[in-house]
Amino acid sequence: MPKVLLRINGRGNAWPVPLGQEHPFYSPNLWEDYANASFSIISVEGSSIARKTIKWEVLIDAGHGVVPFLLKHNNRIPEAIVLTHPHFDHILGIDWIVQSYYRFNHKKAYPVYATKPCWNAVLRTLPHLERLVDFIELRQGVETKIEGIAGLKIISYPVYHGEHAPGASILCFRVTTSSGKTGKAVFSGDLLLPLLRNKDYACLTNADYLIADANNRFPYPRTNHWSITDSPKITTETDFFNTWKAGLSPVNLITPHIHMDERIENGTYFSDFLEEQEKEFNLPSNVFELVKHIKPQNTLLVHYNGWEDKKYYNQKILNEIQLEKWITEEAVKKNIPTRFIVPKVGETFLFT
Repeated sequence: MPKVLLRINGRGNAWPVPLGQEHPFYSPNLWEDYANASFSIISVEGSSIARKTIKWEVLIDAGHGVVPFLLKHNNRIPEAIVLTHPHFDHILGIDWIVQSYYRFNHKKAYPVYATKPCWNAVLRTLPHLERLVDFIELRQGVETKIEGIAGLKIISYPVYHGEHAPGASILCFRVTTSSGKTGKAVFSGDLLLPLLRNKDYACLTNADYLIADANNRFPYPRTNHWSITDSPKITTETDFFNTWKAGLSPVNLITPHIHMDERIENGTYFSDFLEEQEKEFNLPSNVFELVKHIKPQNTLLVHYNGWEDKKYYNQKILNEIQLEKWITEEAVKKNIPTRFIVPKVGETFLFT
């Protein structure tokens, strides 16, 4: 019977280990540990992932180190790429994949799924991809089928990841196998705040997996990343964070998404969002808050950094064992309804 798996191709932030430094979370002897956060949803026949058992594979993001990982693990081209946002640590490997497909598949265009602002930003960086890629637009809040893969659908939801991350999105994948089994995985991508309407939480609820940006344990919004939890209230950063939240404007948060005619093309999504937030401005600002809303069965933490925790909160940077132990204990204290996992590169999880 076919089954669908979730695989971790990379778990690192933009620069897992700055040159000249060391980081307790990332092993200096494991090159794969330096790969940027990237994932595959894979349908296989049999008990393991091998080139001959893979029916299809969809890749989520393709930054530094991802293509070398794919070369080492089965050396095949995924059927499609889906992008969370256009930053370099999430798109660097696209050219390698697209060129491989185009050159050895009769010059066919390669399918890439993304929001239009995201893809336009990619083309500003890699303009030659326009003629090599079959771009399929993800419209915010609208379900899209992955072409050629029966039972796999995706919905994107906008997030704020700073002014220079146009079209950045949460991705919600739903899969239904031929035997009728279903599964759901939510990929947060990089974000500072999810720009969700009230009705969107129901669509994200009870996922099998939430794969969450865990850049820092504690808030430091200047990174344009959220945190795992709120401030430990031991430094002046608490006041800074509260002041920052109080000064937020919903209009500013949606600006990276609505250049030119994006507001029209996305229907009423952003007008609905603004109307709700003008009544009550209330958005999850960390992993724990989102988990309380959507209650995933498992939450996988990726993109860990921790430098701001050390610099601004005097909290040490953790290794992977310490991070999983810390978050498990914090979740128990705060009654957070999920199982937290710090995954290893190459680790797979049963999706359906």
